[in-house]
Amino acid sequence: MEKLPPELLEIILRNLRGPDRVSCALVCRRWAGILCSSHLLADISLVLRDSDLDRAAPTLRESYRRYSSLKIHDDLEFGGTLFDFDAEFWTWISEALRDLHLVNCDLSAAVFYSILLECKTLEFLELTGCPSLMMSDALLRPPEGIRVAEVQHSLRNVRRLSLRKNRFLTDASFNQMLTLMPGITSLCLAGCSNLQFHPGIFRRFHTGTNEFSSSVLTFQNVLACMMRSQKRFIDLDFSGTLMNAKALIQIVELYGESLLNLRLERCDQLTTRAYEAIGECRKLRLLSLHETCQTNDSHLDSILGNTPDLEHLDLGRCRQIKGPTVERISQLKKLRHLNLFFCQSMPVALMGSLGDLTKLQYLDLSYTYCDVGAFRQFASLEELRVLKLANCPELDTECFVMIPERFKKLEELDLEYCVNLSDDAAERFHLLEKLYILKVTGAPGITDRSLENGIGSSDMKVLNMALCSLTDGALIKIATHHVCLEYLDLSNCPRITDVGLISAVQCLPRLRSLLLRHCRSLTDRTLEALKENCPQLRRLEVDHCSMTNDAIDLLAHLRPTVDIN
Repeated sequence: MEKLPPELLEIILRNLRGPDRVSCALVCRRWAGILCSSHLLADISLVLRDSDLDRAAPTLRESYRRYSSLKIHDDLEFGGTLFDFDAEFWTWISEALRDLHLVNCDLSAAVFYSILLECKTLEFLELTGCPSLMMSDALLRPPEGIRVAEVQHSLRNVRRLSLRKNRFLTDASFNQMLTLMPGITSLCLAGCSNLQFHPGIFRRFHTGTNEFSSSVLTFQNVLACMMRSQKRFIDLDFSGTLMNAKALIQIVELYGESLLNLRLERCDQLTTRAYEAIGECRKLRLLSLHETCQTNDSHLDSILGNTPDLEHLDLGRCRQIKGPTVERISQLKKLRHLNLFFCQSMPVALMGSLGDLTKLQYLDLSYTYCDVGAFRQFASLEELRVLKLANCPELDTECFVMIPERFKKLEELDLEYCVNLSDDAAERFHLLEKLYILKVTGAPGITDRSLENGIGSSDMKVLNMALCSLTDGALIKIATHHVCLEYLDLSNCPRITDVGLISAVQCLPRLRSLLLRHCRSLTDRTLEALKENCPQLRRLEVDHCSMTNDAIDLLAHLRPTVDIN
């Protein structure tokens, strides 16, 4: 490898998953230098707690890497803030920054405007929560010395704006956001439960002298601000709001011809007229009605018949959909993502028709009555990357054996509470060479035998084997075959002991989450081992184990970054 030309080495590194690619920088200076290339960092997001920013900034400024995505989030345990503006850090980070995510951060309007002025290449801005910013009147006007035109010029490339879960967002602050970013084409207001749709509320708070209220957030104002945008919207998310038919019809009249993505999850006020309006959006590529429980066959008939180009369809927990919808879905030949989680009214006889969707890469049939006959017809879905079949009691060993034979490109497999899953099938899962997430909770038929050759790829990141019949021998096999594990759930595996777990954690340096609930044979010796190993551990669950409170408190004191339950 050390003699490979840089061009060939780049190709090899590009085929690795993001975290693995970054880890390769530790091999040698040559690899570290190659990994500073912007296209090798394009899918890497730098994530910081706001309390860590002061400590991380000096180190980051010395790095040659330029990240295109930055997420800063608040951790209440540390209680940090962004009230201090580090000009040198933001000048450094903004050089290649495309996506900026500020989640539940405590920051002032002055710092916010200063950040925006530095980020001149930004394309996506997310502000989730951030109550201190949204409640501040200072947000409504730039600080002294900063002109609106300057900020607009800095944000001229922003096309996507997410204001998800902002319960203090008002008409005035929303108007200011869209004034600063007039070129956006994607807007997310998901979880803004304070968004009011009744016209009476709009009239009550908007008078001739008060154009933008600082007290409420109304749909009438949101729509008016959207209409002033310089671009046509192609992506809208109003999930978790009181979106109704009248409002949705207005949106479709304005943007029906341009909308590509529409998310209306948990929107329980939608009526037949609303679904008919969705059907007018004939260019839709993505539609999510997850947990919009009133959705039925007649509603979807008016949509799916007019949207042949759908690639992503989420109908999870839409329990009223039956046979006609399944038939419609099977005709969507471009579909790549399909979620039918908990759609228990679907007839099993028609479920097999989903096997005609040969481009499908994501399929969730968890908590449905999918049986052997239907599953056999899925054999043609060879492009699947994600398959979720949790709690499908009708599936048997024949189905599970078929998975590694037919779905060789699988990256994620969820078979939780499939009670018929046993060693006969699970011992073949090591043939899934690209699998990095596996969930088999609640499969008592799985024993140490399934892990003899590993149970998935050697790059496995997430392994959930709670409620399986495992012993210490299984833990040693896990540590041998899956050294890259970041998440491991062994809850309710009463036969594992300190001996096996200590042997395992010594070989799992990347472990971040370890769940050991109801493992009563584990004692303080396990905690002693965790103090010395797993330097990246952030979450530990040990309730109902045989551990003393003193030992748990000591670990919490020595490893303050670990959240111990």
